[in-house]
Amino acid sequence: MGMLACVGRDANVFATASVVTPSTAMNTLFPIGGLTDGVPGVEAAFNAAAAGQNWTFDLALSGLNGGMEGTWPASNGANVSTGTGAAVQSATFVKLGAASTRCTGGASGVGRYRLKYSLRTGFRYRLSVWGRNTTTATCKVQIINAETGRYLQVGGASWGAAVDCVTTATTTFVEMTVGFTVESWATCGNKDRAEIWVEMYCSQNEFVYFDELQIWPELDLVAVLGHNIDVANGPQIRTSTDNFGAVDTLAATMTPQRPAFFSKLVSSITRRYVRITFPLANVAGAPKLGELFGGQYLAPARGVSAVVGEAVVSIDRPQIVSDFQTFSLADFARTSLALPMHLLTSANHKELRDEIVGRSAGSLYPVVIAPDDVLEGDLVVMGRLGGAQAYKRMPVDQRETSLVIEGLPYATVVS
Repeated sequence: MGMLACVGRDANVFATASVVTPSTAMNTLFPIGGLTDGVPGVEAAFNAAAAGQNWTFDLALSGLNGGMEGTWPASNGANVSTGTGAAVQSATFVKLGAASTRCTGGASGVGRYRLKYSLRTGFRYRLSVWGRNTTTATCKVQIINAETGRYLQVGGASWGAAVDCVTTATTTFVEMTVGFTVESWATCGNKDRAEIWVEMYCSQNEFVYFDELQIWPELDLVAVLGHNIDVANGPQIRTSTDNFGAVDTLAATMTPQRPAFFSKLVSSITRRYVRITFPLANVAGAPKLGELFGGQYLAPARGVSAVVGEAVVSIDRPQIVSDFQTFSLADFARTSLALPMHLLTSANHKELRDEIVGRSAGSLYPVVIAPDDVLEGDLVVMGRLGGAQAYKRMPVDQRETSLVIEGLPYATVVS
C-alpha cells in the first residue's frame, strides 16, 4: 500500500485561512471552530440542512497586514530604505482600503519596505502584490529566505543570487504574482519554519506605490473525517480568484464514505479562495463534520518487501461492555495504522525522518495518512505517531522500520 501523508504544524491550510465564512448559520453547540481544530472528536455543524450550504475559505495567511492599513510599519514590517531613499505610508494611490506604501528612490539610495513572514519549509505558496508608478518607474519585488540568504529567482522555480522575482512599470495598479516553494527542511537547518522577507522597492530617483500583498498556500488533498454527509451529497471543491464573484470553478466532487473520505486532486489548487459546497439538502440532518482538512501531500517511498510485509489496519470502536449490556461511545470506530517501511536509500530514510517524524514532533502535531491505491481508496486516518521511532540498519545503507499512526477518536455519543 502506497501512502499520502500530510504532517506537522500548519499542514491544514483551511486552519490557517484568514477568513472562514459559512453560507448559513452554524449550530451554537457545534461552532465553526471545531471544523479545523485538529480534533475529529470536536464537531462543527450548520444549524439546519439546506441545499447549497458551504464554507468559503480565504486562504491568505492572517494577521500579516499586506493591505498596508493601520499602524505602519506593521508589526511584521520594517522600513529598510538606504541612503536618501524613503518608504512611507501613503493615501495618494490605493488599490483597496485607505492606504498603500510609497517607496521613493533618492539620489544616493533606494526606498525599500520589508514584510516578514514565517512560512512552512518545503511548502508551496502563491504571492500577489499590486504595484504602480506615476511616470516610468519600475515596481520591484524581491523574496529572500533569511535562513539561507538566497533569493527567489524569476519564475519562482529556484533560489539563488539577488534578483527581482516580479516587476511592473505601469501608471495603474497591476497585480504581480509568483508561485514558489520554500526551501526544504534540511536546507533551512532542520527547521519546520523559515523566515521569508518580501521586499518592495524602486531604483534611485524614482517613486512607486505598493498595496494588497497577500501570500497563501496551495493544496492538493482534501479530507473529511467524522461526518453525517449523505452518499448522494458529494461535497464539491470549488475555487475562485475573486471570492466567488464572477469566477466560480468546480475543481472536484468528492465521494462520501463513512467515517472518512478524501480526494487527491488532479492538480494543485493555486487560487486564493476555496469553497466546500454540499449541493443537496442533507437528508441525515444539517451537515456535521469532525474535521475538514486540506493540505499538500507527501508520497514517501515505502519500498515494501516480502520481509517487511504490508500495512496493518486496526479498527477499534469505543464501547462499555458489561455482562448485561454494551454501550457504544462513538458513532464511528477509531482506525489506526502500522506501516512497515523498507527504506532502500539514505534519501528515503531522511525523507521519513525529516518530513514525517521530524515535522510531527513526536505526537505534538497530527498526521493525516491516506492510501494511494485502489484497494484502500476510502481509508483516511488522522492520528498521532505512536511511540519512539526505531530503525534497523540493513546492508547497502538500507533500513527497516515501522510507522505507527494511532488514530484520533471521533465524537463521543451523548445520550
